[in-house]
Amino acid sequence: MSRPLLALISAGAVVLCEPCPASASAAHAAPRKNGPGAANKSEASRAAWDAVMLASLKSIEAESESAGGSLGLYVKNLRTGKELSFRADEPWYIASGTKLPVALQALRSIDEGTLSFDTKVDVLETDFIDGAGELNYIRQGSKVSVRLLLDQCLTYSDNTAADMLIRLVGLDKVNELVASLVPGAFHPITTLADVRRRVFSLVHPGARDLSNMDLLRIRVMKGESAKFEALAKALKADRSSFKHQTMDSAFAAFYAERPNSATLRGYGALLEKISQGAILKGRTRRHLLSLLERVETGERRIKAGLPSSYTFAHKTGTQHERTCDMGLLRNGPSEEAVVVACIRDVPNDEAEALLRRIGAAIHESGALAPDAIAPGANARKAK
Repeated sequence: MSRPLLALISAGAVVLCEPCPASASAAHAAPRKNGPGAANKSEASRAAWDAVMLASLKSIEAESESAGGSLGLYVKNLRTGKELSFRADEPWYIASGTKLPVALQALRSIDEGTLSFDTKVDVLETDFIDGAGELNYIRQGSKVSVRLLLDQCLTYSDNTAADMLIRLVGLDKVNELVASLVPGAFHPITTLADVRRRVFSLVHPGARDLSNMDLLRIRVMKGESAKFEALAKALKADRSSFKHQTMDSAFAAFYAERPNSATLRGYGALLEKISQGAILKGRTRRHLLSLLERVETGERRIKAGLPSSYTFAHKTGTQHERTCDMGLLRNGPSEEAVVVACIRDVPNDEAEALLRRIGAAIHESGALAPDAIAPGANARKAK
């Protein structure tokens, strides 16, 4: 790796981006009263989880500290088919949520025999993008396996790994895949490098020609003013010529174009197809789910509001005032649901706290509560 890149990494690249405990089961250990009244009450309680959840969502949103912020949620119990939709048919910017479709196309290629987990990919200078993960520490000219790229792309949300997979399988193929699986649900998916260039090109059109190293130098600058100064220097332009003078304004214009966006219902349908085994074969499907269950991002989001009896195979998405968490939530051996949640126009730290409350609300509503599980079991503390 070149020394300039190492220096940039050292400067700190900006990331744009669990059976039930005995105590919980004990709540249902006492014999129930016989009679249709008790049974009907139990059935009605379970049937009303969506109404309980809806009330919770409205309360969570109303109590948000950020005026103008909003949340969206799609939940579907895959055993009963019952679902909850809260702004789920609107397009939402999903940020790194696009990495799941990228991984799906790579895994489909493995199923088809055109790739393998051991296929080696050259690391090019044009691959390096700011973000989490290990790929920015690997020397240019090295070769890395598809297995490593998938691990870094999903588990650590490594942007460089994601763009390398896109280069390998083709962006058109990724977009064709989601269009065929969930027609009309996704707006065009782009590379992570393109996201940076498009945001900055809205500030100044010359940014379309910035190199990946230029983008890295700008992204690691501390503070908005320093970033704009670095952009002006890279473009040899005066800041007075910039169309947008704040990142809030630039990102608002970028989000309005709807790249890397999807409806939450549509994303949920994609997850449901993964659960059904309709996209990947046994080996690749198991590999995908194992990676999603080990995701290192989002520990303070939905997972943090759930008891330890749940497992969440998920992917997160994070960008400027856009925070998402989406995946397959399981409680016990048979209760599984699709959960897709996004929050917009709220600072990321606050958005994580809201997602944590959404996780707790999903549990408390009984959306995935078989008779052996007691809604209200203690939620594990957020890390």
